[in-house]
Amino acid sequence: MTTTYYSTVIAKKFEQYSNQRLNLDLAVIFHLIKYFNPTKFLEFGFYEGKTMGVMIEAATKNSTFVAVDLNFRFELFDRFYKSCLPSLGLEDLSIEFIQTDSTTYKSDVKFDFINVDGDHSYPAAFNDIINASSLISI
Repeated sequence: MTTTYYSTVIAKKFEQYSNQRLNLDLAVIFHLIKYFNPTKFLEFGFYEGKTMGVMIEAATKNSTFVAVDLNFRFELFDRFYKSCLPSLGLEDLSIEFIQTDSTTYKSDVKFDFINVDGDHSYPAAFNDIINASSLISI
């Protein structure tokens, strides 16, 4: 488990990811997770796994993760995280990757933390938020 955002793998290797999100967004997500300590995570819109990586590093060891996306790009996520999970004490981490449209994703599981970052068009983002509201545990 990483204790500060700037010691995360993503912060150290940020320039190797496509520049589609600012460090500030990731730092806020990291600190929200540290503060509230959720254990069940859902992400709509994995893409290259930058946010998922930050969520993993901020979370506790017994956390579970579900990533929903139509087009996963694992190259950078695998390079940065597969090798370092054991050093973070997370070799047995539960991550489920589901290739489907996030607007139609259904689950009986309720999640403590949901990151909505899929299709950024208004109708899709609106539907993702409606869908996420039925999946949140609070």
